[in-house]
Amino acid sequence: MLGLRIPTEYGGAGLDDYRFRFIVLEELARAGAASVNAGISLVDDLVGPYLVDLGTDEQKRRWLPGLCAGTTTAAIAMTEPGAGSDLRGIRTRAVRDGDEWVLNGSKTFITNGGHADLVVVVARTGERQLSLFVVEDGMPGFSRGEPLETMGRRAEAVTELFFDHVRVPAANLLGTEGKGMRHLMERLPTERMRSSAGPFWPEPVTAPHSGSDTAHRVPSTTRDTTARPRPS
Repeated sequence: MLGLRIPTEYGGAGLDDYRFRFIVLEELARAGAASVNAGISLVDDLVGPYLVDLGTDEQKRRWLPGLCAGTTTAAIAMTEPGAGSDLRGIRTRAVRDGDEWVLNGSKTFITNGGHADLVVVVARTGERQLSLFVVEDGMPGFSRGEPLETMGRRAEAVTELFFDHVRVPAANLLGTEGKGMRHLMERLPTERMRSSAGPFWPEPVTAPHSGSDTAHRVPSTTRDTTARPRPS
């Protein structure tokens, strides 16, 4: 299931038809494995395509085989405490220093942030410029918070990420310096399409529980504090 859209030379399936992703999504939902889909999506909808489209030959050889084999996990870090859907508000900054970039800032609500070996970080490299960097697990100054409390899908390990003078090799710049916003806008629609379709697939799994909870609710003119969601 991993690497459906990644070329065969790197261990992927090389499939261009995105409908295969929806088949995988539906079957995972049928199995009650929604969190597993998030990990697969990060490979097939986000980090994988970014590396395929924007990566150098060396970057592709270095990272894609591990993603396809499942030995490397990944995340993409855009959201910040003060910048959610408005990427222009990003404050995480990278400053060039010789053959490295010095990265400072923080990210929040990062899916798979607690597990990722590779994190594609969106950072400001100029007053009106964003760039993409691949931060690797173990780089000095890179740390993670505890997994955030969520209502469900806790296997996704949603966390905060912190970058304190992280020295990122210039070779880990992904795509063109200063063109990060364009790179994101060209690729996010595919991920958004998957996200918009996602809530429909779990219905066969969730419907029986929803019906049971509804049947046992007691109508009242006051706030119902006794009814609780059925644990998954």
